[in-house]
Amino acid sequence: MAELPQYDEMFKNNFGMTLRRDIKSTGYVVDTLLASTWSVLASTSIDKAIILAANLGDDTDTIASITATISSCENLNDHVNDEWKGQLRNPELLSSIIDRFAEKEASRALV
Repeated sequence: MAELPQYDEMFKNNFGMTLRRDIKSTGYVVDTLLASTWSVLASTSIDKAIILAANLGDDTDTIASITATISSCENLNDHVNDEWKGQLRNPELLSSIIDRFAEKEASRALV
């Protein structure tokens, strides 16, 4: 609970207008959530949010991954660039994991 006030910035009405230089991407959990949320608020698509997050530097893989997840919830009719998906390694393994997870979660949502 001691860290809760550090998240306050994210809930301000103008957080999406925060300047890039004021966004930290250190990997610290508070910085990561703030950076991911800012990337989504400052973008108009999933791809743009991911690029913005990755270009923040430092802990780019974590921040871009979380940004993609948040952005996909915000942009339900959008999806990650097919060219990017085509560059994934071992797509069969990924699909087997993701498909099982999605089916399990979809069935839970119906209950």
